[in-house]
Amino acid sequence: NDVARGIVKADVAQNNYGLYGQGQVVAVADTGLDTGRNDSSMHEAFRGKITALYALGRTNNANDPNGHGTHVAGSVLGNALNKGMAPQANLVFQSIMDSSGGLGGLPSNLNTLFSQAWNAGARIHTNSWGAPVNGAYTANSRQVDEYVRNNDMTVLFAAGNEGPNSGTISAPGTAKNAITVGATENYRPSFGSIADNPNHIAQFSSRGATRDGRIKPDVTAPGTFILSARSSLAPDSSFWANYNSKYAYMGGTSMATPIVAGNVAQLREHFIKNRGITPKPSLIKAALIAGATDVGLGYPSGDQGWGRVTLDKSLNVAYVNEATALTTGQKATYSFQTQAGKPLKISLVWTDAPGSTTASYTLVNDLDLVITAPNGQKYVGNDFSYPYDNNWDGRNNVENVFINAPQSGTYTIEVQAYNVPSGPQRFSLAIVH
Repeated sequence: NDVARGIVKADVAQNNYGLYGQGQVVAVADTGLDTGRNDSSMHEAFRGKITALYALGRTNNANDPNGHGTHVAGSVLGNALNKGMAPQANLVFQSIMDSSGGLGGLPSNLNTLFSQAWNAGARIHTNSWGAPVNGAYTANSRQVDEYVRNNDMTVLFAAGNEGPNSGTISAPGTAKNAITVGATENYRPSFGSIADNPNHIAQFSSRGATRDGRIKPDVTAPGTFILSARSSLAPDSSFWANYNSKYAYMGGTSMATPIVAGNVAQLREHFIKNRGITPKPSLIKAALIAGATDVGLGYPSGDQGWGRVTLDKSLNVAYVNEATALTTGQKATYSFQTQAGKPLKISLVWTDAPGSTTASYTLVNDLDLVITAPNGQKYVGNDFSYPYDNNWDGRNNVENVFINAPQSGTYTIEVQAYNVPSGPQRFSLAIVH
């Protein structure tokens, strides 16, 4: 956590903006949490921070003989040594491991899982688990989309560890309305080539596109040799490497995802405290994407998604927070003043209606982002090849226009509702310049 915090600029958010996740409640659904008891036996990283601890997989037992869940929770909000990204946030933990070590505690409908966390106060829900389905949109993916559409909860999923081939995103990480997280390398060169270049995508990180051609993951974060909380009940063999009796190293998109969940807590705190709004999940996702750093792969990319999270950039976005709803044929128009020489990144995200698991395309409501430069040049969302204005996107509910060398003057931003069968459709915009 200590190295990763610097890579994703969570340290800047902490030191320069005072953002530690205060007032935020994050739910983690995972194996278990250390001793499983909210008392003095609990790991130091979580004492006094647990809002609720649910045993869903084993009767009255939420402990963690596996080690995975304790480590994940520590990266979000651990508040002792090797602090998490949001050490002042509170934790709702849902232990979903069953007595045979599987995830049998997951309900058949994930809406049940999310609503339990919602009722305990969580507005961020992070999930470092999934099924290898080679990018398919499953019933669980649909349930995620349904829940986020109906409730203002930001839900994160790990992309999976089925890389390096394309088309390997796990479900429910294929959900449109989730923030799906891939893994870059951490910078701990003493552990060798798997952790010596923060601009490398980890070999194991699942790649997009999804089966219906959508860009996933959404963003990436460090996921190799992450140092976080160690369950007192887990054997050495659970970990990539030992540190001491309280902390250990692990890796996977499972470790990248809670880092981003902690960043979401910092970002949400910032919007509420410093900008006076409660951000919708679509705005949080747009701000993360607009602020992300290209690790050198360009766009669009099924390896890095929209880049590695860079939280300080995401804090300063100009934004639209679902202020307008569009029906087919309508459009919303905004203008934005630019200075020459500073890159311009504009991200449009909408929380789409749940798709069909049997359809060729899962997108239901199709909005389009159209940017017009001061000289009249047009750019359409997700068209990254010259002339940038003729490849319209009908698959993704994330559309981006990135202009490396904008002119100075007024850019016109249009959000056009091309086809909205299940409307009206609200949307968010985030602009980094």
